[in-house]
Amino acid sequence: MDTGHVNTVDLADMQKPPVDIAAHEASLSCIALNLQGTRIATASEKGTLIRVYDTATHIQLLELRRGAANALIYCINFNQDSTLLCVSSDHGTIHIFASEDPQRNRQSRYLLYGIFIMCMCSKSGWRSVTRSSVAHQICL
Repeated sequence: MDTGHVNTVDLADMQKPPVDIAAHEASLSCIALNLQGTRIATASEKGTLIRVYDTATHIQLLELRRGAANALIYCINFNQDSTLLCVSSDHGTIHIFASEDPQRNRQSRYLLYGIFIMCMCSKSGWRSVTRSSVAHQICL
């Protein structure tokens, strides 16, 4: 298997050959499958982009920008109905993307007090909530 690629296998039909998805140029650091098994999200060692693919057609559905600086992605997780995607990194940030409706990823700024220090929504289509002590555990 090539660097940055994902191989998918249809376990219901083992006669089908594995399908190779060229997800990233760099090595993969994190992969997540939604509960229904219809979407796969990937992040590379760079940690700047999250890509979402349809597992049946192997077509890229989304490319989501986590940030411009490289980061170690701790986890990626879809919510129960796959409308949201949570990504946490070693930068102490948690990004929540609207995966089914990217128009919901609009620019906005909020300052929150208490547990979450900052939530930002940028033109690049991401929301970030910062608290360094929980970023590596938030997607669980």
